[in-house]
Amino acid sequence: MHQSIRPFTNWFVNLLLGLYIIGQRVVVWLFAPKVPHNRPLKNGKIAVIGAGISGIAAASHCVAHGWDVVIFESKKDVGGIWADVNSTSGLQIHSTLYRFFPDLVWKNGYPHQAEILDNVKRIWKKYRLQNKTRFATKVAKLERKNKENDDDISPSRWYINDDESEHFDAVIVAIGTCGKPQFAKVEGLDNFKGKVAHSSELDNLDVKGKRVVVIGGGASAVEAVETAIKKGSATCDLLTRSDKWIIPRNFFFEAVLSMFPGREILLSKLPEFYLRTFFYRELKDLSPRFGVHTSTPVVNSEFLDLLRSGKATQRRGEVVKMTPNGILFEQRDSSDEIIFNKIGKAAPKVVEERAKSSGGNGNKEIQADVVIMATGFERPIEVQEFVPERYVEAPFSPPNIYMQVFSVKDSSLMFLNCTFKNAVATAGHVHLGIYTRILLTFLGDPSTSPYPELMQVWVRFINLWKTSDPKSVTALTFITYFELMLWFGMFFLFNPWRFRYILFVLFGWESTLLQKKAEKREEILEKMKKNEQKKTK
Repeated sequence: MHQSIRPFTNWFVNLLLGLYIIGQRVVVWLFAPKVPHNRPLKNGKIAVIGAGISGIAAASHCVAHGWDVVIFESKKDVGGIWADVNSTSGLQIHSTLYRFFPDLVWKNGYPHQAEILDNVKRIWKKYRLQNKTRFATKVAKLERKNKENDDDISPSRWYINDDESEHFDAVIVAIGTCGKPQFAKVEGLDNFKGKVAHSSELDNLDVKGKRVVVIGGGASAVEAVETAIKKGSATCDLLTRSDKWIIPRNFFFEAVLSMFPGREILLSKLPEFYLRTFFYRELKDLSPRFGVHTSTPVVNSEFLDLLRSGKATQRRGEVVKMTPNGILFEQRDSSDEIIFNKIGKAAPKVVEERAKSSGGNGNKEIQADVVIMATGFERPIEVQEFVPERYVEAPFSPPNIYMQVFSVKDSSLMFLNCTFKNAVATAGHVHLGIYTRILLTFLGDPSTSPYPELMQVWVRFINLWKTSDPKSVTALTFITYFELMLWFGMFFLFNPWRFRYILFVLFGWESTLLQKKAEKREEILEKMKKNEQKKTK
């Protein structure tokens, strides 16, 4: 940037940031739920499993609207996965699309770990959840009693860890999508003379002047490459087996991309053409052959420039084994040769040299002093053992459940933000509050709660709409935020009685009617039982 325009640019950026902060404060004033200072929490009691952003957000909404909570957290502090990642880790998407609770004022467009954790802890304290949180408490068993079958409309009573002295009206499973770090099983790992680390362990990793190899192809792999280069690595190679779309960090592009239905359509070719032509450019042969609306993209504006400059090299192929001095890699192609083949002598000298020396396909030994495994994390929902099998059994196992969060066997069991696999969407946005308030609506006014058969019909309908296959169970493995908004619209259309609570569900504005219904919940259920008995006679 030319020095003469830097002052103007800085002034303009500061102006936009100031307007952004003011806009957020308006949102807080309009939508943040009231802190329950002296409000009796008499509507019922809800168990929240997990104290990450989803669990804390859900618990705060519950207490703000008159429901008591107990938060069960296996660790010793709040924050979930954000408490375990690198300090350099930050949001993939713009913070405008990461409003996991209304009472948020982000100071940065793409905040990092510290700012995110500070907000989680601030909300936890503000909504007085400290005494309602049980740290170092692992949930080993969840059990529903008092119901003979799933069609019984009696209120559910849930018990945790066989403690019959305390029951809950509902359970929110908020265990996140990232659990323990996963390490790739690579032959010869013990023979490697250098250092092996996971991508979540970069803060204290010394890579200065060293040859670094990153194994993986997702967001954590790209972050590891950037971190290694910033720390002064001598070289940095990224070894990928499968492709991932990389999209720019641009609020408008992110928003537009998420406003497509949750499947690949003809219009999806437009953003794909834009990305290949104007973002990938000479690296377009690195872009995936599958559509952008089929898997979760990596959001990063700098990585491709690192490849263009020769500061990093991406190699596609298969890891064969580790050797004492590096990795034997069965290479299909590399970013260096793709660039050199496209622009020839216009490529940086280092790119040209590597294209000639280590380009092409076949086995290559990639020299390394440090190997970073960016091979992801366990999915907690897939390894958890406390939810009884009958509530998550195929074909209605997560994410193939009602609205992707409610068990089709019992709508008082909600899996919040821990079931999705792929999305062009945000994990921590307004949907956390909407889903929680839908649960509170089910609890407060049982007439709005769906029967198990209807929840199953909804799941089958979504699968049929997205895949045209009546037997499909895969449609909910990929969604967009636009699709999520459609679901919320369907939620009201399928049961007109729910329209009475539309302002509460969508905006979090207090519903006096729902509060009155919650107080008379037992009477409503008794009337519903009598009506059911009349129908069966």
